[in-house]
Amino acid sequence: MLDRRYLDGNDILAMTIAGTEWLERVVPQINAMNVYPVPDGDCGTNMFLTLCSSIEEAKRLTDTSQASAVAFAIARGALMGARGNSGVILSQIWRGFSEALKDRSTISAADLALALQKAAEVAYRALTNPVEGTILTVIKDAARAAISRASDNDTNPTSVLEAAVLAARESVVNTPNLLEELREAGVLDAGGHGLYTFLEGALLLLKGGMDHQAPLLLSTQLPRITSGTTVEMAYGYCTQFIIKDCSASVEEVRSALEGLGTSLLVVGEPETTKVHIHTLEPQEVVKVASSFGKLTNIDINNMDEQHQTFLLMNRERMHIFDCAVVTVTTGDGLSRVFSNLNAAAVIQPEQTDSLSALEVLRIVEELPCDKVIILPNHKNVLETALAVPPLTKKSVAVIPAKNIPQGIAAMIAFVPEKPYEANIREMHQALDTVHTIEVASSESTGANATVQRRITGSLNGDKRSSGESYEGVVLDLLSLLDRHQTSIVTIYSGKKVTASQAEHLKTKVLERYPDIAVDIVEGGQADWDFIISVE
Repeated sequence: MLDRRYLDGNDILAMTIAGTEWLERVVPQINAMNVYPVPDGDCGTNMFLTLCSSIEEAKRLTDTSQASAVAFAIARGALMGARGNSGVILSQIWRGFSEALKDRSTISAADLALALQKAAEVAYRALTNPVEGTILTVIKDAARAAISRASDNDTNPTSVLEAAVLAARESVVNTPNLLEELREAGVLDAGGHGLYTFLEGALLLLKGGMDHQAPLLLSTQLPRITSGTTVEMAYGYCTQFIIKDCSASVEEVRSALEGLGTSLLVVGEPETTKVHIHTLEPQEVVKVASSFGKLTNIDINNMDEQHQTFLLMNRERMHIFDCAVVTVTTGDGLSRVFSNLNAAAVIQPEQTDSLSALEVLRIVEELPCDKVIILPNHKNVLETALAVPPLTKKSVAVIPAKNIPQGIAAMIAFVPEKPYEANIREMHQALDTVHTIEVASSESTGANATVQRRITGSLNGDKRSSGESYEGVVLDLLSLLDRHQTSIVTIYSGKKVTASQAEHLKTKVLERYPDIAVDIVEGGQADWDFIISVE
């Protein structure tokens, strides 16, 4: 199908089936990253079942050759069978897609791009307060890329969908930067990932099939445990139903239910109005809604029970490993780095000297593994970490990482599948493979009330330098190292510095050392303006 200029209804149905089968292969993994809007671990399941309902409805057609008829049937099936927040939003994506293809027997590359754009618009309109960093952002970014690709003269539906899939992939990876709940948990948006996987499966069909391939998981990270105070909260009940022949508009029903819960979605038409809401009082929701018409397909699920199942599921997944790592850091960006390197728990205290052994102990005890490795990553935390092993019956080892680069080097050496003792040995050895430069700035008021800034830095916590610029201090400290043994420099920028300051520092380092690789990572730490790893 690669070079075909038009697709018909049979193609759309085949793509939907392929995408659904592709998504089915990673449903457990999608469920495992499901933390927003409620950490209940059913996002992948809900999207898959919603798509199955779409396919069943489309297969009832006696003629599946017309693109508009198939798209309409898929949208109707999605609405009738929508499960959960993600399923209802997915039904609106299909609704917009269908509306754009009205009366079309076949679709061109431009038609496909416009249908994706309409899908995004309708999905956004379905929510009173659309949230970025979710499936909404992913369909919007995918549609934007599709429209751009369709503007080329030499294009076809396959290349348009390929552009959409690539953009969806980038969008999913970026979701933690847009949504705090994802950033704190160290995961990607589950709904967005589910949509990306579905689109990828549809694309593979157009490109000739998916034999000997497997869906690409953009992250295998489990939601991480943080050191924040655990707040017990009631999630209530995920309540869904359809109002048949509704006597009120979608807007009127939404207005009547708005004060009864969260994650409210009211979509469809008067003859079939779909309602989804998270509420503590499902009986009251049903009572109010029933005044508008007959309720069918009523589905009420206890989200508190689902949340406990979700936690148990992730604990069971962690049990397959011999040990887990608890690490300490002071910046959001650094937390993401450690999480992506398979740290099971990231403790992020406001001040390193305020962290207590009991707080670290609590995190250690919460982990399902009986063998735990602690990475303090700061000299102030090392003594605290060493006080933990005698307080627990678990096997606990402390790797004496005294700074962030040492901790990251140790985490790179950590392999969850390896035996506990082997990981301890190799993480210890990794500490000596990296040099650390830490740089801070201070201001003072001099003569004539002029503000003077002073930059100070240290190499491996010992050799020191000071000056009036970041690059001057950093280059001075780099000169103390053996140039021939330096190949990689990673700059972790702190909370107080700007992106342009980090880029300027990178440029100056490259000017002095053009043969080494220099990267910038937004660390977000408050204690150092720059932490620099030298390997």
